[in-house]
Amino acid sequence: MLSNHPNCLGGNGPSASSDLIGDVDGPASATDNAVARFDGTTGKLIQNSVVTIADTTGAIAGASSLTSPAATNLTLAAGGTNQNVVLTPSGTGGVGIGTTTTGFYTSGYKYLSMSQSTGNGYAIIELVGGAGGGGEVDFGNQTVRHGGIYSLDGSHLVFATNNGNTGTALSERMRIASTGTVSIASSTAGSAGAGALVVTGGLATGAASYLGGGLTFAAATTSAGGITFGSDLNLFRSSAGVFRISSTSNYSTEIINTSGTGAASVVFTNGGSFYVGSDNSSGGALGGGTAYAGVIATGTAVPLIFRTNSTTALTISTAQAATFAGAVAIANTVSSVSPTSPNRTITMVVGGVTLYIAAKTTND
Repeated sequence: MLSNHPNCLGGNGPSASSDLIGDVDGPASATDNAVARFDGTTGKLIQNSVVTIADTTGAIAGASSLTSPAATNLTLAAGGTNQNVVLTPSGTGGVGIGTTTTGFYTSGYKYLSMSQSTGNGYAIIELVGGAGGGGEVDFGNQTVRHGGIYSLDGSHLVFATNNGNTGTALSERMRIASTGTVSIASSTAGSAGAGALVVTGGLATGAASYLGGGLTFAAATTSAGGITFGSDLNLFRSSAGVFRISSTSNYSTEIINTSGTGAASVVFTNGGSFYVGSDNSSGGALGGGTAYAGVIATGTAVPLIFRTNSTTALTISTAQAATFAGAVAIANTVSSVSPTSPNRTITMVVGGVTLYIAAKTTND
């Protein structure tokens, strides 16, 4: 009470109320460091508070909410240099923005939850860097930085991981360039000459790494729409139903059975043709009627075997001897013979029998 104040009635002060300086009256006791509040609307009574302000640090305790005046932002700012604004939920509590609920899908952890609960609106987190910078989200625990997702100047998005699972250093693992191209284990996405997908180290199929549902290419008719090996070999669809191997230099195609016991085969189902271009040919499409030299050869000391209906019809040995399994029919038409040509004798072995065919000039 202020009854003993020199300016209060009944005290040692003036006897007229008009001489009073203040009319504030408070409780009989109060909490140390508590914020005094007005009691009622008269402006003459004060009361105790659960909100306290520490003497030395200025720390405020006991407040359950902070609300700014209408049309005014609420600002939380740290004083001094490089000081943090710290939000410390207790236990497994979290921080909610636009919601009093955190951990919508799981529980028992620390959460930062932002909610848009009305209409079809979105809850959006914006990470805005300075000029020439970007945004970043890091993942890890108290001692190891596991990975991160960040943007780069130029509008590229990068995914990084910690290769050694120790410390805080990260290495780029995948990049989505501003153009939409993707590079894995490489940073070439978006650079000149990079394709839509660049995979350093190869793209494997199998149990460990696979392509579900197959791999589909656009109906391109040039090597740019197919698979490129190095700078000289392309596989692509040149036209409807035609698969082409294109090279800027001499090349070979090998079909190898690595088991050591099985055979490697090229099979033409429902009929087909095999056209071979000779060395130094003019290039272009291989097809019926094209002036290509037909070459069938073996590169090792083994015979060349021709089969029809799964039965051997002709065997050419390594000594260039031809053995026919069935009847032999050889036809040849000589339109003219030089009058001065000597006698000719042709020798042929058929079924172990040597045949001699003698030809003379037309003057004989």
